[in-house]
Amino acid sequence: TRTRSLTASSFIYIHPIGQTIDVTPEITGRLFNVEDVSATVIELSTGISTNYPIHNITTGGNWRFEVTTPLAEGKYLGLYVRDTWEFAARPNSTGVVGILPITSDGTLILIEQFRVPVGKKVIEIPAGLVGDEEAFIHESLSECAARELLEETGYRAATLTPLISTPTSAGMTPEITHLFAATDLTREHQGGGTAHENITVHHVPLKDLPSWLCLQEKHGFLIDFKIHAALYLAQQHNLIPTDHAL
Repeated sequence: TRTRSLTASSFIYIHPIGQTIDVTPEITGRLFNVEDVSATVIELSTGISTNYPIHNITTGGNWRFEVTTPLAEGKYLGLYVRDTWEFAARPNSTGVVGILPITSDGTLILIEQFRVPVGKKVIEIPAGLVGDEEAFIHESLSECAARELLEETGYRAATLTPLISTPTSAGMTPEITHLFAATDLTREHQGGGTAHENITVHHVPLKDLPSWLCLQEKHGFLIDFKIHAALYLAQQHNLIPTDHAL
């Protein structure tokens, strides 16, 4: 598991190079250099150069130096504060992919698995984290989507169409979810996920989807909204066979 440090210390506005700035109430320094993700500040009291991470945002011609402070970090999830806003992030991941698999005969491939935070089984589209394993840190988004699709459903897609990149939950996490449609499918195995996952694969004809999802809700399952979002976007891309469209 990789760990990306989100550690920093305060919140300031950076003005032009050479400007004297307050990094924290205790540290005053002179701005020496600004790069894409960091700024170098020379502390006036010690002469020590320190590199601080920044988010590259400009407001009124000035750099906005947003510093993130960790409140708690576990193995897979961290809680942070930036300015006064608390949020959660995954230190070992750079995003999420979600995949809507559509067969040539108008069937959706959905999955079912128990989700600990909600304490229930959830009907979902196949999905996975980006860059959370050392062996896959250099994967592109589409490569990650293809691998997760194969692992969870047993299907290999000849075509992956990007649908949207969107905040997972903009008020709670900086995470971005990247949705794809998968078509031209070939089944290579039964799916089910990796050794630590317990995934059930469902084949749902599009014409039966509304009634099938309602039935799952009656049985106590939760329904992931990304099913509806990805399906709508796939229809906008003309990826649903016309004789099977809802």
